[in-house]
Amino acid sequence: MHLAKLINKPESKDTMTEAVMVQRVNNKITPRIDINVGHACNIRCEFCYYIKTYNNKLSEDLTTEEIKRLLVQARKRGKFMVDFTGGEPTMRPDLPELVRFAGDIGFSRICTITNGLMMSRKEYLQKLKDAGLNDILFSVHGHNEDVHDNTTKVKGSFKLVMQAIKNAQELGMYYRMNGVINNRNYKDTEKLFELFASLKPYVANFILYNPVAEITDEENLKKKGVTYTEAAPYIMNAIKEYKGQFRKINIRFMPYCTLPGYEQHISTMRQIQYDSDEWDYQFHVRMKRGVPIQLGATMAGMVIGMRNPYFRQADIHTKLREAINEVRIIQDRVKSPKCKACRFEPICDGFPRTYVKARGDSEINPVPGEKIYDPAHFLKINNTDGTYFNDTR
Repeated sequence: MHLAKLINKPESKDTMTEAVMVQRVNNKITPRIDINVGHACNIRCEFCYYIKTYNNKLSEDLTTEEIKRLLVQARKRGKFMVDFTGGEPTMRPDLPELVRFAGDIGFSRICTITNGLMMSRKEYLQKLKDAGLNDILFSVHGHNEDVHDNTTKVKGSFKLVMQAIKNAQELGMYYRMNGVINNRNYKDTEKLFELFASLKPYVANFILYNPVAEITDEENLKKKGVTYTEAAPYIMNAIKEYKGQFRKINIRFMPYCTLPGYEQHISTMRQIQYDSDEWDYQFHVRMKRGVPIQLGATMAGMVIGMRNPYFRQADIHTKLREAINEVRIIQDRVKSPKCKACRFEPICDGFPRTYVKARGDSEINPVPGEKIYDPAHFLKINNTDGTYFNDTR
């Protein structure tokens, strides 16, 4: 089907029940924010969202004082979890200072997302722990040295991240793990799950290669991506085998209809703002793009969202926090008219526009049944909704 025909049209005049409305009003917004400290990085992952920025040296990292101001702003708005992202945050000499500052002003969960190279030095990780780092999100993209190193383009990076995880274990630190599923490793998904299970992270995130940011062209998608149909059997087998070994398994950037029977593990843009392991996207836009862009996107989202009955009937607070996601989704995602018959349509993001343009919509397979309107529906089923960490965990 031609991309131009795959547009989001006004929904039917179906209404939600009062119970559904109460569910949405009671959803807790995540207390976690992210701060991108800059794009400097010591590896070159072939699927990196910002590879053009790295290669062309276009980025200027935030200063220490700029980051501290953002942290203060976040605390004033009630946030108490922070993920330092990049790039690679551990390349900054001031990271221990930033971690300590975050703790001093009241952040109780302080995390950095990392490739682990710097943390392979135990004394460095000890320094971060002493400063107050109490959460790490390690990125591991292959079950062995060959796959991981060929993905990061740095020989020895697999051994280094394994050493970093061992260091975190020996220091008694809480950690999670990320892995990107792409055309290089998708057939080894079960082996990647097996590796993750052996390392015992609290949460395991598996992210399907996603055409966003600087990799939205069809050429990148075809060279590095994998179709949902190709990846799904491997992912489902892996979940079936290892789901009991993780507190939570997240599968990012797959539409619900592509993972039948395993929908509860899918994490969507509509859902993540209610997941305490994820970021508040409203605040993300405010810090990264500025208040005028945030307000403009929110106003546009209010208009866009009114086409849907479940948005129209929401209270004003729910509308405000979900409006910006409406803009984000309509920019990056698209739905087919046949999606209207799917029970997950109200909470599904749809398919990436680049994906549909390159591969069509033949993989869209509407799931019949009573529609689900609450974006936090599966978080509640998984018993992770609102599970906020405390200072002693």
